[in-house]
Amino acid sequence: MLTYAPALTAQSQPTTDVAVFAQDRYQPNSRWYVEFGARLDRDGILDRFNATPRVGTAVLLDKAGSIVLRGGFGLFYERTPSTVGAFAMFPNVLDARFQANGTTLAGAPVLFTPAVENLDTPRSRTWDLGLDYRLNATWSFHVGMLDRQGRHELIVDPIQTSTTTGQLLLSSIGRSSYRGGEVSVHFSAGEKADVNISYTRSRARADLNAMSSYFDTIMWPVLGRNEYAPAPTDAPNRLLARARFTPWPKWLVIGIADWRNGFPWSPTTETLDYVSPRNVLRFPTYFRLEAGIERHIKILRFQPWLGVRVWNALDSFLPVDVQSNLGSPNFGTFYNSEYPQIRIVLRFER
Repeated sequence: MLTYAPALTAQSQPTTDVAVFAQDRYQPNSRWYVEFGARLDRDGILDRFNATPRVGTAVLLDKAGSIVLRGGFGLFYERTPSTVGAFAMFPNVLDARFQANGTTLAGAPVLFTPAVENLDTPRSRTWDLGLDYRLNATWSFHVGMLDRQGRHELIVDPIQTSTTTGQLLLSSIGRSSYRGGEVSVHFSAGEKADVNISYTRSRARADLNAMSSYFDTIMWPVLGRNEYAPAPTDAPNRLLARARFTPWPKWLVIGIADWRNGFPWSPTTETLDYVSPRNVLRFPTYFRLEAGIERHIKILRFQPWLGVRVWNALDSFLPVDVQSNLGSPNFGTFYNSEYPQIRIVLRFER
């Protein structure tokens, strides 16, 4: 059981953040340009200035401009939230564990005190590379890769310093990584049809005790030990298709199909401690279909689209919660699937 000590009546953290950005383009010829940029930020919480460069380029590989190679690289600093400055003013937490009868202590309670050390501004290094090929007016293709490496990310880790005391330690030693490759095909038949299909293969890893996950609008009550593992949104494979058809004048048919691996999750003990390694299990495979039909109508001087949209049209099982307690007879059972929804849509276009 967690018991929070009375907090201060007020918590405040004054801050002033300032940013200046400059950019220029160099184009030596009609088939190649390079954009250079730099940004200077003042982190008001940590009272420091951070400078970041960025560069992007595009090259036409043929005279017709149907093959384009694009790429970019940049460093990005995140804004340190005001919560960081007020973290040391958060209330202490008393962690008491009980035996199966619910009344007898299983050991001495541990008092955790908020503490801060080694803070730096969170940052990331990102590069991307892509090739676009337009075969003709109907078919076009895209191949691309994106890599992002995050460092100095804010994490909170419960560190027990003795049998009865510990710290909720806020530091900026967190890291994350994402690398993904995408292949897409685009078909266009003017106003009659437009279809885009993309497949993404990716890998996302992160320190799981990100401060924003536990101390955001709502404080998460249970905080386990940090671990570098698959990120909560890691989906190694994803196939996404979007389609729009105009079979008759004034009629529009649309559809979106989204298939991907289920997101990872972690088992816990009866005391809600995570079982290591974390995030090795996954939710069921996700498949969601949206469909809709609309008609152009006239209302006074307006000509909006009136139609019907269906979310989760196939009534797929799309749970968002799982019983993760190893001691529960329902361990591994998934709950709270999205149900099909039918909505009337009135859409205005400029």
